[in-house]
Amino acid sequence: KEIRAREEALLDADKAPETSAEFERLLLASPHSSYIWIKYMALHLNMTEIDKARAVCDRALSQISFREEQERFNVWVARMNL
Repeated sequence: KEIRAREEALLDADKAPETSAEFERLLLASPHSSYIWIKYMALHLNMTEIDKARAVCDRALSQISFREEQERFNVWVARMNL
């Protein structure tokens, strides 16, 4: 039953990610989404893991294509607000 509950939770598209693993899964599908990267940073900040939030930000800047200027800008602004 536990496995079934997890699988059903994965299928629920409206459910917000709550763990690092869930964010990593989302980022595999949308690596250029600044929204997901910033939410991932916020997860670490909520757990007072500032160094991990900075590491996520650095990863985001290296993963997001240079052609996605607005997405990169959003991440830079989030980094400056850390």
